[in-house]
Amino acid sequence: MKISTSLILVSLVCTVASSGAATLLAWDFGTSNGNDITRSATTVDALMSAATLSRGSDITPTNVTFNMGTGAFATDAGNNRADLASAMANGAFTTFNASPVAGNRMSLDSISVVTFTQNPSAIKFEVVFSQNNFATFTSAGIVSPVTANWTGGQNTFPLTGFAALQNTTLPTSFRIAMYGGGSFEQRGLGQTAGANNDITLLGTVSPVPEAGTVTLLAGLMAMGLLRRKRR
Repeated sequence: MKISTSLILVSLVCTVASSGAATLLAWDFGTSNGNDITRSATTVDALMSAATLSRGSDITPTNVTFNMGTGAFATDAGNNRADLASAMANGAFTTFNASPVAGNRMSLDSISVVTFTQNPSAIKFEVVFSQNNFATFTSAGIVSPVTANWTGGQNTFPLTGFAALQNTTLPTSFRIAMYGGGSFEQRGLGQTAGANNDITLLGTVSPVPEAGTVTLLAGLMAMGLLRRKRR
């Protein structure tokens, strides 16, 4: 029985690349009242390293009061920064690392964050990422305006357009910076407990192809092109 080169090629490609975005990392703050110092990821893909969400030095752990009460990772209003540069320089952000287990690579599809604020204001949440410990960084998107009804607003930013986040083995750090808010205004990440994940990173992760497999694929592709030319 003859098996076409194209069929072999398709079969091999399917073994080294996964399809369909899945949840790689996620945080559900559950019944937290907002004053946690750190939060471990509640969902971790089997091929991803464990991840922890932590506060920058400018964010004071504070119980959420008023209407929301639970399901948050909040801050008080005492440390307000004017813009992204000031927020990054002074630690007005929450942060986590996304890293595939050794021998694997990841392609990131999107990141979703749930944000809230006590009152309508000029507060902004900006998601940025870096692969060099923030010597340089890239913005994935800005949340503005921010939901002001305490239930939390879901905000999703696509990541497929960033080449550095596709088929990478590099640990990637994310920061969710907060800046531009009013005085004495509670704001943060989260929602009323039990609704959804509060932070979700979607993508695919798969083993890095061995060098021999890559060489075989290249050879099969070349054979396929040669056969097509002969036709």
